[in-house]
Amino acid sequence: MSTSDSASTSFITPEVTNNEVFTFTLTVTDNEGATKTDTITINVNNVNILPSANAGANQIVNENTEVSLLGAGSDSDGTIASYIWTQSSGT
Repeated sequence: MSTSDSASTSFITPEVTNNEVFTFTLTVTDNEGATKTDTITINVNNVNILPSANAGANQIVNENTEVSLLGAGSDSDGTIASYIWTQSSGT
C-alpha cells in the first residue's frame, strides 16, 4: 500500500497465477478512543498473456525435396502446451 494511515490509499495488484481475493480492513478511531472497522474485498483476475509463435523463415525449395519446418513458441506467463502444424494453402 502507498500509505496505511489515511482515509484513502492505493496499491498495485500483484501478478497472480489464478484469480485471487484480497481483503482489506479499515479501522477508524475517534478522538475518544472508540473504534469501528469495515472490510472490503478486491477480486484480482489472472490475465493470460497470449503466447508468441514463430513458424521460422520462408524457404524456396525444389520439388520432391524434404523440407524441415523449424518453429518455436514462447509464453511469458506460462509454458507452451502444444505445437500443431497445419497446411494453410497449396495442394
